[in-house]
Amino acid sequence: MRRGRLVAAAAGLALLGCGGDEVVPRSERPQPSAAQPDGVRPVSAGDVLAHAKVPGSRGLVVNVWASWCGSCREEVPLLMKMAERFASRGLPLRFVSADEPRDYEKAVQQMRDWGGPLPALAVAAGSMGAFKRGMSLNWRGGIPATFLFDASGQLRHLWEGPILEEEIAPKLEAFLAGENVDGETRTAAPPAR
Repeated sequence: MRRGRLVAAAAGLALLGCGGDEVVPRSERPQPSAAQPDGVRPVSAGDVLAHAKVPGSRGLVVNVWASWCGSCREEVPLLMKMAERFASRGLPLRFVSADEPRDYEKAVQQMRDWGGPLPALAVAAGSMGAFKRGMSLNWRGGIPATFLFDASGQLRHLWEGPILEEEIAPKLEAFLAGENVDGETRTAAPPAR
């Protein structure tokens, strides 16, 4: 029952605020002039994918989230709990905030509240479109979004929308076992009325 409510709520959130392409591109939005807060490291998709290519890595899992996204606030702590299990086997997990620069403080505080890694990685100001294209041409831009890359930086699986441990853990185990896990999983949209 909880899973059904979670999926329905997440699908609604994806349509209401956690998903979709932006109407006004970040590059056209005014950027704050204040210095970025401590604990934030703006990154590009290339910066993130470099983590997959480090010696000894078997790949990389990347979760894109935002402090304002309700389904992200449920998903990130779950992923953090399972992160150590996979990182010890050469498959680390990196979290990247899609927050606007004016909300970087919120992202940092959220990571602190979760006991997550700092500095918080965040999509560099003005580059969300480039970040999306660099992560996957098939990513529609909905968040949360989770990506599995192999050690060469090749995308092996994309989960767009909220996921549960029982959805992602078997794919990660199969990937580590050398199985083909290529594909995409998307949260189903609620039926049209």
